[in-house]
Amino acid sequence: MPILCLTHVPFEGPAAFANHFDCDIKTFNPNNSGIPLINGVATQDLPAYAGLLIMGGPMSVNDPDEWIQKELSCISQFYRAGKPIIGVCLGAQFIAKVLGFPIVRGRKEIGWFPVDVNVQSFARQSPEHAEFTEKIARALELSSLFFHWHGEQIGLLSTSTTLEECASIVASTPNTPLQAVTFGCNVLALQFHLELLEHAHLQGLLKECGDELSESNSNEFVMTRDSIVDKTAEADALSLEAVCRAVLRNDIANR
Repeated sequence: MPILCLTHVPFEGPAAFANHFDCDIKTFNPNNSGIPLINGVATQDLPAYAGLLIMGGPMSVNDPDEWIQKELSCISQFYRAGKPIIGVCLGAQFIAKVLGFPIVRGRKEIGWFPVDVNVQSFARQSPEHAEFTEKIARALELSSLFFHWHGEQIGLLSTSTTLEECASIVASTPNTPLQAVTFGCNVLALQFHLELLEHAHLQGLLKECGDELSESNSNEFVMTRDSIVDKTAEADALSLEAVCRAVLRNDIANR
């Protein structure tokens, strides 16, 4: 079965994910004259997909646009059906919002930075969730640098709720406490871009959003364009390969 990939802008597609899944990826943009279709994907066609991949974009999940509400509904139905899900950047925020977490404005974080892998689980985690979280933690430890480009981020809940029981924080940075979060035993929200490994993957993002790099003089978490290009040569696919196995390949093999 194919994986459904929700994209939001042409320059933030599946990138290296396309090379590391054992099944086809069917790309669909709910923001591009596709609002009627997103309901079809969520209800009629859901059994036809092995999982869901949600990519990034410069918009906000807090925007009032109708297509955002449709996409939230689609993700919710994949989640309730027990399908494996990976969300990247904006996609991670979509997952978190579906599960009741706030999406908040933070300091921009743009460039190649390491993440601190340090699992923080809440009470009453299931054994399956704990095992999945440990797989993701081990996967993220395989690579030393990850690409970041975001201004908003997943926020912490103000009070303890049952929602927290399905979530574990896997990785963080000084600027972003929830860089990687697992939900249940097959859902992963990544604030950073695990899929961007080559200069070709970054070209569109640098072209369309490069004006945001002007903050590099005043924000230590924003790199210059030249520094981003130079650091791209140090990227590797080790964590990407391991995450794909943990989230999708193992799950599909067991179905």
